Parts: sequence; structure tokens; C-alpha cells
Amino acid sequence: MVERELDPLLASVVAELRRPVEVDPRLDERVMAAITAPKVIPLQPRRRPWLLRPVTLSLPRLAVLAAAAAVVFVGIGVWRGSVGEGAVGPVIDVVQVSTGAPTALVSHQFIFAGAGARSVRLVGDFNDWDPEGTPMEMISPDGLWSVTLPLAPGTYRYQFVVDDTLRVLDPTVPALSSEFGSPNSVVTIVPAGRR
Repeated sequence: MVERELDPLLASVVAELRRPVEVDPRLDERVMAAITAPKVIPLQPRRRPWLLRPVTLSLPRLAVLAAAAAVVFVGIGVWRGSVGEGAVGPVIDVVQVSTGAPTALVSHQFIFAGAGARSVRLVGDFNDWDPEGTPMEMISPDGLWSVTLPLAPGTYRYQFVVDDTLRVLDPTVPALSSEFGSPNSVVTIVPAGRR
């Protein structure tokens, strides 16, 4: 190796790097002692979550709470009894809340083109990504597969599972990245009257 003239700073760095490093002869002993040392016990004990902490209730407090609850229920029963005809005791009304007519399901056809595929299944939000859930039917010898599902209006992510191993996106619709980083095909179902 040919020595060239070096910048004085660079020459001092090179000289420092070439200097042998002295290793403490007890280094191995200290490392092994640190590895085999017993676990450190924390100074403060771990606190239990508030739900697991023991709670002590005195009998008088518990009796007061039970008496208060009984008075409230009896008071409601007396009040309800005086309002309604012949009603005795507490009356519970069941109220059903309705947001309007139920949402009509919309039939949507999923089509996969894959010549040479032996089986195709549809997985997605609508069947909890169950690969056994929605088998598709071959509708042409050219390798067109189809399945029609009744879906509520909304946005759904899905993929095709080809021959039980390969997951394929639908090239005819947009893809959206999932929370796991892999893309999924996306379809939006609109109500039948809004098409």
C-alpha cells in the first residue's frame, strides 16, 4: 500500500484507528455475572387495577342503599298505579325505536375471470373473510366465475381466493390498502332507488 500525504486531521484519525485496543481481562467475567444476576425486585409493589382492589362495605351502608332502592321502586309503583287504571306495582313500558323502513338488500354480482382456475371463492367484509364461506360458480368454459350476493348498502372490501391458495384482487374496481398493509378490492353498494 502506497502512503500518500494525508491531511493532518485525517492522519491523526488513521493513527488512532490503528492503535491496538486494550480489553479488560475481566470483561468476560463481568458480562457473565450481569447475565446470570437475579432479577431485580421493584422497590414499590405493583398496584392492582381499581377493579381488582378489595372493597369493604359496612352493613349499615349496604342496608341504606337497599332501603333507598326499595323506596324508589315502591314510589314509582305507587305513582304508576295512581296514573293507570287498576295498575298495581311497578309497570315497565317497552318502547321500540324505529328509524324508518328496513334497509332493502341489493343483489350484487361478483365476476372473476381466471382461465385454468379449478376453484374460486369470494372473501370479504360480508362473510368475515371466511375462505369457505362463498364459493363461486364457473359460468363459462373460458374461466368466468360468478356469484350474486344480497348486500345492504355500504362499502365492502373483498378478494378472490383461487385454488384455495392464491388471493387475487378484482381488476375492474379500485383497490384500497387495509390496516394490515395489503390491498383489497372495494365495491360500494347503493340503495336500489338511488342508482
